[in-house]
Amino acid sequence: MPTALRDISAWIFDLDNTLYSPESNLFPQIHERMGLFLMDYFKIDRETAQDMRFQYFKKYGTTMRGMMTEHNLDPYRFMEYVHDVELTDIGPCPKISALFKKLPGRKIIFTNADHRHANRILNHLQLREHFEGIFDIADGDFVCKPETGPYETLLKRYNLKAQDCCMIDDMQVNLKAASDLGMTTVWMRHEAEWLRTKPKAGEHYPHCHHVINDLTLFLEHITGTRI
Repeated sequence: MPTALRDISAWIFDLDNTLYSPESNLFPQIHERMGLFLMDYFKIDRETAQDMRFQYFKKYGTTMRGMMTEHNLDPYRFMEYVHDVELTDIGPCPKISALFKKLPGRKIIFTNADHRHANRILNHLQLREHFEGIFDIADGDFVCKPETGPYETLLKRYNLKAQDCCMIDDMQVNLKAASDLGMTTVWMRHEAEWLRTKPKAGEHYPHCHHVINDLTLFLEHITGTRI
C-alpha cells in the first residue's frame, strides 16, 4: 500500500457514481425524476424545473435540501419518488467485492441519499456485506455534504479520528470538509454527460489528495492485488 495510505483504518465511501460507474444511466434517471417532481409540485415546464433543480443543488448541496429549506418539503416523499429508478444499467461488482476483502480497515458508506436507496444499490451491486454501516441524509439531520456538520457527526457515531480516515467521493466539493477535518481524500473524478458543470482540464484542488477515475484500479493499486 502507498505510504500515504498505510495508516488508514477507516475507508468512507460515497455511494452514487462512486461504487458504480458515473457513465451509467442511473443518475440521469434520478435527475429526470427530480425534474418531474418539481414540474408536478410547481406546475412548471421541464426546462424551468431542471434549471431549478440545478440551482438548488449549487446553493444547498442537494435539490432536496433546497426544497426542504425553501418549501418545507417532506424529504421522504421526495426521496421515495426520485429513487424509484431502474437498476438494469449497473450490476454486481465481483472484482470490487474481492478487492474490498483485501482492503484492511473499517468500511462505511456516507451518502446524501437515504438508507433505503443505499441498501438497494449495495445489495444490487452485491457489496453490502463489506460495509459495517450506512450514514445517510437523516443521520446527518438532513444537513448534507458538503457541509461540515454531518462529517463531524459521522466521526462521533463511529468513534473515528479524522486522521485515520480516507474519504472517497465523486464530487470534489464534498471533500473540502473532510480534508479540513484531517481526513485523507480521494476524488473519483469524472466528466459524465449529465454534469451541468464539468471539471476543467488541469484544474487542481488542494483538498483532493488523490485523484482517480477508476475505483477498481485504485483498489488494485492500494491493496497490491491484480484482479
